Amino acid sequence: MWDGWTYGTVDYVGVFGVTFINGKRRDRQLSLSPLVDASRDAEVHIAMRMRALSMYNKNFSMVAFLVADNCATNGRIATQMELPLLGCANHRYNLAVNRYMAVDESELVAVSSLMVQLWHASNAAELAKYTDL
Repeated sequence: MWDGWTYGTVDYVGVFGVTFINGKRRDRQLSLSPLVDASRDAEVHIAMRMRALSMYNKNFSMVAFLVADNCATNGRIATQMELPLLGCANHRYNLAVNRYMAVDESELVAVSSLMVQLWHASNAAELAKYTDL
């Protein structure tokens, strides 16, 4: 399952894995990433999900369906991955996350500001020398 939301000028996508182990449902957040590429198309989303799954030695063959809001990009993702797309209450989830994160507003503003600076070409090149970010 994934969900996206915007904070300021940054779009974020959270990827979650939902499994059943010994009859109990287990939800795990696999990644929370800003979309830093200029494009927000299906291919960028698919590549991001592939990276998230590969961190856990998983692949798309283990995905049974996708849960996301019914928009053109998500529809294309589901079509390209040949998986059914189940709708969700994306807007209500977004409101809940924003309310939950409100207590950390000052830290989020600082991180958002830092990320904007790191996206500049010269800073991104320097950062790439030290990290995979």
